[in-house]
Amino acid sequence: MKAARPAPLRLRAATRPRRAAPAASSATRERTRVAGALRACTAREQLVLVLLLYERLTPREAAQALGLTSRQVERAYLAALADLQRALRGRGNGRLSRAIARRSISIEACLKKVS
Repeated sequence: MKAARPAPLRLRAATRPRRAAPAASSATRERTRVAGALRACTAREQLVLVLLLYERLTPREAAQALGLTSRQVERAYLAALADLQRALRGRGNGRLSRAIARRSISIEACLKKVS
């Protein structure tokens, strides 16, 4: 006589309703918007932004690193800020614009000290 086959196992996870894929978070959408706005900047402007905002170099140090004058760094920085503000202008970005403005005020103060 053959042994009876055991009943197939039913997994609890299979009986749960499937969850929908999570929607992109607002932080992810915001990063995507900023990345797109950064693409509007020239390579020199992007380098200046990285050195001043990310690496936290002084304008004089950034100028030395790039082989530019501090005035050229200042112009590239202000042009990049204008490009970013233009690209990010619109609904729902007030907090980001204020953060950019706050940081730009401190950088501009450094630039004036250097000049």
